[in-house]
Amino acid sequence: MAISEISETQYVMGFLSEYFDLLRSSSATPRFLLPTTSQEPILGADFIVQNVSGLDFFQFKRSDSFRRRRGRAEINAGIPRSFTPYYRFKIYNQGTYPQFDRLRQISSLSPFIRAYYCAPKFHLPREFHAAFYSRNIISLSAIINCSQFNNTRFYPPGFDINDGSPHFIVFNRTNPNAFLCSEAKEVDLSREFQLNEKRLDEKGFEEVVGSLYLSLMEHDKEFRDSISSNATITSPIEETLMRLYKTTTFLSTRYNIHTIIR
Repeated sequence: MAISEISETQYVMGFLSEYFDLLRSSSATPRFLLPTTSQEPILGADFIVQNVSGLDFFQFKRSDSFRRRRGRAEINAGIPRSFTPYYRFKIYNQGTYPQFDRLRQISSLSPFIRAYYCAPKFHLPREFHAAFYSRNIISLSAIINCSQFNNTRFYPPGFDINDGSPHFIVFNRTNPNAFLCSEAKEVDLSREFQLNEKRLDEKGFEEVVGSLYLSLMEHDKEFRDSISSNATITSPIEETLMRLYKTTTFLSTRYNIHTIIR
């Protein structure tokens, strides 16, 4: 196994620069916002609501490379030698921060919400630089829409993410699908991003953010405990923006899940 020699920051920078190009080239020319943990909760209702087409959540991973020998999880899962060379990254779902479950819960909330795992099909600095300058970071990435993990085959008894075994997503540069191991569960790789043409009005935007907020309130005790009831709210849209700030900040600091508001 060759451990990734590029940083996650490098990969995220290259990936998002190309992703924003996709947004700029779309016919609707959507605005975008990438919240940070230092932003004020009230972000400007007009700026956000007038052009929103959805929320995208990204879990970026670095990829380890396997050239000749397979990893134990892949051998046990029956991934054949012919699948090499390949890449993999580890799936986390332990303890207080069930990352895998959060991503699939988020992706089930609304057609305007999508959650992705993204990982490079390279691991060396020279490969990153070549992909960066040729604008091929996204085309050389495994992009996995997490909504598929809500299929029953990714739940017990067919598959159990919490069985105590290490789990990895395994992919190579030629196969159109990936595999979730320790059992070899086939995973679809996205061919392209689906950029919604439809725009949300204020009510639709409130519903999308509300579904995210209520899902975290239901499934994440730490999020519930972090919510203070002392905030002074003067309007429905102000409450929506406060909820947006709290959810995106929490997902970033606790799960390293990045949010882009399109």
